[in-house]
Amino acid sequence: MCTPNNDIKFCTCEPTEEIHVNFADEVERIYEMRKFEAEMAKENGTYNDTHFKWELNRFHKPLLSRMGQMSTARKIFNDKLTEEAILSFLNSGTSFDFEYVPDEKDLIEIREHFKYLQINKDSGIKRPKINSRAMSFTFLSGEWHIGDYSGGYSYRNLKKGTVT
Repeated sequence: MCTPNNDIKFCTCEPTEEIHVNFADEVERIYEMRKFEAEMAKENGTYNDTHFKWELNRFHKPLLSRMGQMSTARKIFNDKLTEEAILSFLNSGTSFDFEYVPDEKDLIEIREHFKYLQINKDSGIKRPKINSRAMSFTFLSGEWHIGDYSGGYSYRNLKKGTVT
């Protein structure tokens, strides 16, 4: 079970929705539910709240070439979520709410996101800008290291969730 406390935890316990046979109706129902949650958040003052999402990726294969633009990594999200604190926690071995044994070149990326769906984009109400740069960690030689060493590699997603 993943419950928020003073420790860092990579949780997969974010509510999930199953999509059934009538795909379009299900997507519309989920969107309307998320829109309602966002409208309630606007009323209670939490509409601009953010949280941190993580993705765990497993090395798949080397690529022949690499395209894209390099960007600097984010070093701190808040007092609790710094590169050093997360690195220490990852290397403690108790970081996830599921059974996981890291493999060489596994990659974790963490990004800040708004908790609620953006509504009424044309209403003139602006949200603050979020720094979209990721904080990343790579598993090499038996331990986690700060940074994304994925240049020239292809990955497949293993899990994703929120950081508490």
